[in-house]
Amino acid sequence: MKKSPLLRYTREKMEKIAIIDLGSNTVRMVIARAFDEGYFTIADELKEQVRLIKDLRVVDDSQPNSGFLQPVPMAQAINVLKNFKTLYQRHNVTRVLAYATSAVRNAKNKDVFIKNIKSETGIDFSVLSQEEEADLVYTGVIRSMDINRALIIDIGGGSVKLIQVGRKQILNQEALPYGAVTLFEKVQKMAEKTDSENEEERLKAERLQDPEERSKEYEKIISEYLVKISFLTHLERETLIVGVGGSIRNLGKISRRIRKEYPLNAAHNYGVSRDELTTIYDTTRKLTEAQLQHVKGLTSARADIFPAALAILSAIFTHCGQKYDIKELRISGRGMREGAMFKYLEHSGKVTNNTEDAEIEIVPDISEFSVKGMIERYDVNVEHAEHVYKLAEIMYRYLRVVHKLPKQYIKYLKIAAMLHDCGCAINYYNHTKHGMYLILNSDMCGLTQKELFIIAIAVGLHGVDSMADIEAQKYTKFLTEDDVLGARKLGIILRMAEALDRSGSRVIKDITCEILGDNIIFMPLTEQGVINLERKASGEKLIADNDDITLEIRDIRLASREFREIFGKTLDVAVNGNSGSSVK
Repeated sequence: MKKSPLLRYTREKMEKIAIIDLGSNTVRMVIARAFDEGYFTIADELKEQVRLIKDLRVVDDSQPNSGFLQPVPMAQAINVLKNFKTLYQRHNVTRVLAYATSAVRNAKNKDVFIKNIKSETGIDFSVLSQEEEADLVYTGVIRSMDINRALIIDIGGGSVKLIQVGRKQILNQEALPYGAVTLFEKVQKMAEKTDSENEEERLKAERLQDPEERSKEYEKIISEYLVKISFLTHLERETLIVGVGGSIRNLGKISRRIRKEYPLNAAHNYGVSRDELTTIYDTTRKLTEAQLQHVKGLTSARADIFPAALAILSAIFTHCGQKYDIKELRISGRGMREGAMFKYLEHSGKVTNNTEDAEIEIVPDISEFSVKGMIERYDVNVEHAEHVYKLAEIMYRYLRVVHKLPKQYIKYLKIAAMLHDCGCAINYYNHTKHGMYLILNSDMCGLTQKELFIIAIAVGLHGVDSMADIEAQKYTKFLTEDDVLGARKLGIILRMAEALDRSGSRVIKDITCEILGDNIIFMPLTEQGVINLERKASGEKLIADNDDITLEIRDIRLASREFREIFGKTLDVAVNGNSGSSVK
């Protein structure tokens, strides 16, 4: 007997792993369940702001993020890590992957700090080089977003990583010596010199009392470093700008609050237009720190450094925009920690590159990998799902002259077909709506949020008669009319395909179709019908007498009204060449 979804998740199939990221501003930990099939899910998460780089004692002005970490933030970080250890031990974690980034990497006292962490917590930290950190960020992004050319901008507390991606490989990477925290502190120190005997310093300090003037200073400092990075002037027009980091995710949260009733509270693959970014920046950079505390969507602990983070983004957009028009910032909810997880899965043999050449990294189809994970997680009947997709694809191709959908919709159809019954893991009743929810909230990778809305609507429509039945309005208001119509077309095709396997017996092996004016006639074929067509046996039956397809024909004909409403054509079904004929 097939195990239930809960029983299938045994400890023998699963390994619990904690990934800890000791950053310049925040210490983060995710606890992941890694499965033999090569995918993982998040079991828990914890984060604490420590500002490890706060009051960094700089000894060389040419290296502004290099110096001595101070005793108070180091002690705070160790206390936070003790709490993290308590949590991951209660989760029965079997492996801990712990990484320190730029704040520790550039610290003169890093060896003592890492030794103290080990002594007091037992956690072994790896101090990542700039190249290693960039590689993990790149891996986290490229394994969770379907991108080819991109500029990844990772805004941390102590530095900003710029990673140019082409043909799914790192082409160039550079780190700016300031991050949101260090940039904020540099300008803050300038602003404190209101009593300076140096007139130039005093006048500048007085000017920097104005929040907007501070943002201009942030941009000026960053721009001085950007002009030294040659690859930024050679970005191709198709380059996607991808943002990573806590301040970037906060930007997305503010954007979703502005878009009232936005139905998905998820950072990953969310897009912020350049115009919207400009509006948010122009608004927030005029606010005092006290006023920023009241901005909806902005984490209060990040309010003071948020204008600096947006100024960094603005400077990069302005600099790169001299060569091509940047339309959008795409947010990645996955970065270094997820990249470390993907690397671990590869090295443990759970995920392979499917190539004999170890120097060549083959990135798998991101969305397909996510779909496989959901199929496993929600105990989907794979044989039925694959057969429904086979029939749906046949109809989709026959109807190409009628539906006129862009080429990417065949991908949406495949995902919708493979997951159309995933909602049964919650309850068969209303499983179409449950399926919509799971698709939108199961952290699928490789798809934009707009694409998720389209696929979710198609899944919702495969078992109901109208958009109102699945409360589609909450999604359609964020789609174009063409997007909505495309989702409805996929939904009716999926509904008809599932109807042709209503009994689950896969008795319908193939379909032929004739389009005669306003009439579209589908002719289902059982195995005997396929054989007869291959032999070109004129007059032979397409459905053998011993093949009972009563349920299949009944259900596909129930879709005729919606079919005509969407396609403007009359749907008919021919059995053994007889249109509209009855079946036993």
